[in-house]
Amino acid sequence: MVTVKRAKPSRRPSPARRHAQQQRVSIFGIPFDAGPYGLILRAKMFADAARLIPTPTAGHDWAKWHLVCHALELGLKAFLTLQGSTLEDVFEAYGHKIDLALSDAMSMGLSAAVPLTAHQRKIIRMLATPHAEKVFEYPSIVFVMTDAHSLPSIDATLEIADTLVQQLYGPCQDYS
Repeated sequence: MVTVKRAKPSRRPSPARRHAQQQRVSIFGIPFDAGPYGLILRAKMFADAARLIPTPTAGHDWAKWHLVCHALELGLKAFLTLQGSTLEDVFEAYGHKIDLALSDAMSMGLSAAVPLTAHQRKIIRMLATPHAEKVFEYPSIVFVMTDAHSLPSIDATLEIADTLVQQLYGPCQDYS
């Protein structure tokens, strides 16, 4: 029998939450907002890293899926911070829920900045549950047996992430 010790609940904010609270800083008197630009820069890095992984001829490359979905998440969050949300806001409101981030981004005018097709939006929604449940990061026999066969094309998904990054990079860079 395996016994698992659970961590005691902490009153301190998590490292991710502490980083989100440090969005706006002043360096030598020059204000810097790490929100939109910091997010889109990381989205680009994750998409670039995913592109370096060759698509396997059989099976799934879970690392590539994780990188692409995280690039999508960060790209959507970059747009939301361009619309006035803070890093802390998006951290609290969305977590890893890319479907919710997409819905809110669409209601805030994402389609004017990044014209995603209905099919591309459908792909993002299809990936919402596996991404939020971290099945691309941690082994999930149930997902592999039941849902992995219905994943969209990894190349099409990477193209969506690239589109988000390309269309939002300039506005995010200008915002900072």
